[in-house]
Amino acid sequence: MTLAASRQSIPDDIWAKMQGRSWHSDRGCLPRKNLVFVTLPYLNFSGATVEGHLIVHLDVADDVMIIFTEIHQSGKFRIEKMSLVDDYDGDDDKSMFDNNTSAYNCRLTRGGATMSSHGRGIAIDINPVQNPWVKGSETAPANGVNYNTPDKRDAAFRRGAHGIVMPDDVVVASFARKGWKWGGVFTTRKDYQHFSEDGM
Repeated sequence: MTLAASRQSIPDDIWAKMQGRSWHSDRGCLPRKNLVFVTLPYLNFSGATVEGHLIVHLDVADDVMIIFTEIHQSGKFRIEKMSLVDDYDGDDDKSMFDNNTSAYNCRLTRGGATMSSHGRGIAIDINPVQNPWVKGSETAPANGVNYNTPDKRDAAFRRGAHGIVMPDDVVVASFARKGWKWGGVFTTRKDYQHFSEDGM
């Protein structure tokens, strides 16, 4: 059976699980009606087609389905896992350390005081271990240290390591066609895992 991308309103059991994890009543989080539960096909690290789930803003849900369908159909990129951050109690660090691809999480920017693009439902992080956030001597997640410089990333890619986002690959191209920006080109930091509709 061929798996296809789909979308639906957030099911009641998922919404209940989000409370106090990725959604908080006291943080000005998006209302439920603005969020969509998306099911997406992807190739896992073993090369099998499986289904993953993300929550994104209603306005970008169709684009996200098109993007991940393109990535999957290319057969050229693998994702280790794709689960809601609620499976990690809404803890972004735990999700990243487990190399989980995720999207919505009502949280502030790293080290900032404003709502992140994840909190607005318009950002996705892909394979955080192979595509870490890097600023100066900091790497997040810490187990992404073997992929935190262009030289290390290129060497691992040439060895055939799975899940590394590269500048000219299908992942960057598919997101770019929908106007999304890649954090791998940020100047004050590198956020190789990060794609966002607003470029933030």
